[in-house]
Amino acid sequence: MLQDVAARFVAGSAGNGAHNLKDLLVDLTLSDHFRANAVDAITSAQETELDQIGTGKLLTPEQLNRKLESITGFRWDYGSFSALEQVYGLIYGGIDSFGITERATDLTTLMSTVVTAMANEVSCPITAQEFGLTQSQRKLFPFVELTSLPTNSETAIRSNIQHLHSTLLGEELAINDAEIDATFDLFSAIWNARLAANKGSSVISDSEICITDNVTNPVLTDPNQTLRSWTAIVNYMIRDYKFIHE
Repeated sequence: MLQDVAARFVAGSAGNGAHNLKDLLVDLTLSDHFRANAVDAITSAQETELDQIGTGKLLTPEQLNRKLESITGFRWDYGSFSALEQVYGLIYGGIDSFGITERATDLTTLMSTVVTAMANEVSCPITAQEFGLTQSQRKLFPFVELTSLPTNSETAIRSNIQHLHSTLLGEELAINDAEIDATFDLFSAIWNARLAANKGSSVISDSEICITDNVTNPVLTDPNQTLRSWTAIVNYMIRDYKFIHE
């Protein structure tokens, strides 16, 4: 169906010339996919075809909290309080069943600051926690060690990036997919920048905070600058639309 819309857009079949954006928008909004509320019984083949149609639903604070812990093994807590459910719950669209009884369904600017805070605060302890485990125990980094560098372990790094896209974002990508290339290039750029800046080996510094109070046996030294490089990748993936929506 979308291929037909694209063909009409290129051909200008509405009579207003090729590549007319107004005609494209009209065509899309009148399409069955745009106007449909639901579908009844469908075949498995149709289910696969429709899997990527539509948008995801914003996770509630409780759902996002459970997802974060389930996928990463890390709890984002402030002392005995859950950051998402108790500290930022109302800010992140939650309810208190008294004054606020309807959940937010769209991400607001204020809510996005909670996502930013979450990514900034959890990405380092998650990564430090992971590399404190054996490879077979890890949820996020089963293919690399901190000695795996872009210069000597590109294949392993790409395999782990592929695993992160699948685990964190639900994306099943080929190893040579453009998204894998982009993430590998980002990892390499961060790693090279840290080397060029002569960053120290300590994971915790005045300029780079890593709160590991909720972590058992975290890795706190990073002589190869790979732990912090992986931290940046986890950070940007946790901010992604596909992580906070389902």
